[in-house]
Amino acid sequence: MIGNLSYEEIENIIKTLEISNSNLKKILDYYQSKTETGTMRIERFTMELENYINYLKKNTKIYKDADSAVQKIRELNS
Repeated sequence: MIGNLSYEEIENIIKTLEISNSNLKKILDYYQSKTETGTMRIERFTMELENYINYLKKNTKIYKDADSAVQKIRELNS
């Protein structure tokens, strides 16, 4: 658990962000050929969104691993 969110909830957020980002990229690809104005900002946004998704994935793994380690330590000390 991270804060008040379960790992499953965080993984669902990650999936939603990935799908949304993918859809934005498809829209950008379509309009890129028609106009270049304004798309640069959205492209930067999608890059930042990808960075955030990767950040969430890495932190979720770290927290899961830490919870596993703490659980094993507790079991050994019982």
